[in-house]
Amino acid sequence: MSAAAIGAELLERDVRLIDAGQAAGVRDRLVGPGGLLLEVLSDPATLSSRAVQSGAMAGADAMMVGTTAIVYSGESAGRHKAEATIAVRIVDTATGDIVAYATMTEIGLGSNSEAAASAAAERLGAAVGEQLGEQLFQ
Repeated sequence: MSAAAIGAELLERDVRLIDAGQAAGVRDRLVGPGGLLLEVLSDPATLSSRAVQSGAMAGADAMMVGTTAIVYSGESAGRHKAEATIAVRIVDTATGDIVAYATMTEIGLGSNSEAAASAAAERLGAAVGEQLGEQLFQ
């Protein structure tokens, strides 16, 4: 949900995105089989070098790499609550420079835990997408 909302915000700014199948292949090359994305995100040098390699293979000018965690917070007064947190970076695949970065948390409410998680993820993606779009075009 977060990725879709971020993508929608970036598409509004005429950023072209690769399809989901191609993105999955890039992800596999970026983190390796069974690898963890968080380890790559926490090491800017590794992220930069792998983004340059993967971007060249995919023909991409930039690569967005991130992770979202959603925690269910329980129910109160008939409403379920979830909290979504994201860390995302956009790397220029020609230079390896991190050209945009966002870390944010949003809360979502819903009639059940899944609806609350979806609401939190969607709100988060929309907010982060807007912020990343601003950073990219400044």
